[in-house]
Amino acid sequence: MNIMKIRQEHLEKLQQQFCIDFNCNLEDLKKDKNIVTVWKKNDKRRWYVDYPLAIRAATYYDKILISVDERLYDWAKDMFLEKFSGFAFSYQNLKMID
Repeated sequence: MNIMKIRQEHLEKLQQQFCIDFNCNLEDLKKDKNIVTVWKKNDKRRWYVDYPLAIRAATYYDKILISVDERLYDWAKDMFLEKFSGFAFSYQNLKMID
């Protein structure tokens, strides 16, 4: 099997899982901007705690993925939509989030 085909298959699976985890779609991941969504229950989602979280965050290539409780949606848009992913989770920003 071609190594490039394997890598593409892994990337596609990763993208599918991010879409599930962050309540977005593949078109969102392909855009050149950060993603902020309202968290929705999904049994296929990967979370390793058994209690609700107010915010879930990750970076994907050069963008930030954020899924939040609906009460935090406007705050999260203001906080993350225009942030550069390389500094989004710096100490200062994490302190502000906390």
